[in-house]
Amino acid sequence: MFKLKLLKATMPAQTQEFYEKYWAPGQAWSPSEGNFEDYERKLVLDSATGGKICLDYGCGDGRRYGWFVRQLGLQYHGYDISTTAVQAAGALGLEASLLDGNGRTSLETNSCDFAICFEVFEHLLEPQNALTEIFRVLRPGGRLLCSVPNAAYLPRRIEFLFTGFLNPKGDPRTERTKPWCDPHLRFFSTAILRRFLLAGNFEVLQMTGSPFTLDFLIRYIPLVQASERLELFVRRILNGASFLGSHHPGLFARRLMAVARKPEGKRGQEAFGRVNG
Repeated sequence: MFKLKLLKATMPAQTQEFYEKYWAPGQAWSPSEGNFEDYERKLVLDSATGGKICLDYGCGDGRRYGWFVRQLGLQYHGYDISTTAVQAAGALGLEASLLDGNGRTSLETNSCDFAICFEVFEHLLEPQNALTEIFRVLRPGGRLLCSVPNAAYLPRRIEFLFTGFLNPKGDPRTERTKPWCDPHLRFFSTAILRRFLLAGNFEVLQMTGSPFTLDFLIRYIPLVQASERLELFVRRILNGASFLGSHHPGLFARRLMAVARKPEGKRGQEAFGRVNG
């Protein structure tokens, strides 16, 4: 209860209400409906081994990533700003707690081996505060695995060029009809994501992206839909080009994925001093 009172005392009521509605149950669309994709799993498996401590920053209801992390034998700590989401994660048996009004966890400094922050930064008014907190709780050498939608994805560029419409791609209920109400508030490209992580004093180890696909176009081409053979042919072509997402994520990846590391030794101490000075 103390955490709930602290949150309500420091988080503006309008902002808090926004996140509670976002995670409210029984809606036509839920942010937890997305799959934990194979390319995300690979990033986690490459950085996680049994017995390590994981922070899931912006865990939501925990359905998308929490159980997978737990099944790896890791000590999982999920945090979110939404009381509704945290309670839902707790109902699943996951350890989840509320962030305070400044986006801080209750974890000790240098206490986590790695952190995941998938599809979160784009939702935040001040994503740099979240990055600072993740930096604080990671041990020196600890890794951050994060993802954001790619605002510079090729279809987005084409759409904006010919229509002038910047699709925020946050919620199908608002992205077209009321984009000014969409939950995606910040927009990233590969250059911006890299600069964001470097500004948070992280070392960027890897920048990749989701497999390239234009599958969604099939839904809007009647000729393709009318022929199973033609649709299969188009899908084969698209699947054959999937490698472009990892080779040239800035243009061909719908989602950007990054692996960053908190510096070790003297460099890490200096970076920690800058962040917390």
